[in-house]
Amino acid sequence: MQKASLMMVRRIVSSNRMVLVLAVVFTFFALLLVFSPLFLQSGSVTDLSGSVGVIDNAWVWNELPFPVSAVYAFGDVLCHQELERSFVLNENQMPFCARCMGIWIGFAVGPVLLCFFRLPVDFRLVGLLILCCIPLGIDGFGQLFGWWASSQASRLVTGLFCGGGLGAILGAVLSLSSEKKS
Repeated sequence: MQKASLMMVRRIVSSNRMVLVLAVVFTFFALLLVFSPLFLQSGSVTDLSGSVGVIDNAWVWNELPFPVSAVYAFGDVLCHQELERSFVLNENQMPFCARCMGIWIGFAVGPVLLCFFRLPVDFRLVGLLILCCIPLGIDGFGQLFGWWASSQASRLVTGLFCGGGLGAILGAVLSLSSEKKS
């Protein structure tokens, strides 16, 4: 049994080095996102609501220890961080809203799945991307136009689908490019 497991690990590492590196990097980042609020004193990050593309909360994350400060700074620039759309752990707001958290966690899941399954790089890849992003688009536009209010769970799940598809596609393209070089 151990020999079979070792053989499987060797096959994954040898055939998908770039995908494995991508999976490790995004998984590490996703873990940092989830655990950052737990590394902080309870109640030290309470409301980061702001705008995308704007540094709104430097006064908060400048006081945080590294690497938590880097994760919150990244969230400050890339996400609106609205409190009512974000999860709270340890009485601290997460560095990204629920939808963005789903996207980043999905970015980790997509390449991990590619370590076990091959994804052909062809027109079906575009179909997969569209299919994975449709739920996020429907949920986001429905909320934007006031047709419904999205729940934290729907934001997280639609983000996971979209991020997972994007991560898998990125991994497949990197895998293809590394195969062509060797």
